[in-house]
Amino acid sequence: MVQSRATRGCGWRLGAERPSARTIVWKAAFALVPCIAACTPTAQDEIAREAAKQAVRPVLAERFPGVPLEGATDCVIDNASAQEILILGTDAVTGPTESTVEVVADIVKRPATLECLVAEGAALAVAGGLI
Repeated sequence: MVQSRATRGCGWRLGAERPSARTIVWKAAFALVPCIAACTPTAQDEIAREAAKQAVRPVLAERFPGVPLEGATDCVIDNASAQEILILGTDAVTGPTESTVEVVADIVKRPATLECLVAEGAALAVAGGLI
């Protein structure tokens, strides 16, 4: 039997049950663990921060429509604790949950985060010619 291009080399036979998306995500996450462990602490931090951003962006887009996502995401990540970064990074693999929303909301309420968000908004207003 000839395999189609869509299934050739994908790790399952025609007629066999495809692995679920969740299984694929978990296998990918576990495959990355040794790679991340081999990284320097700075590289590990950057990987975790980038993963956390993937969980924060959809929450900000839903809860704060119209907010410039890149600047707002940076404000949230820059004011998150290491534990919060880890939680958000994990949520990036599994998808945002109510816990993700709670963590982001807690970070956004902090004075330093609010100052950052105001500064980001002012910078965008200046750049856009509004101020």
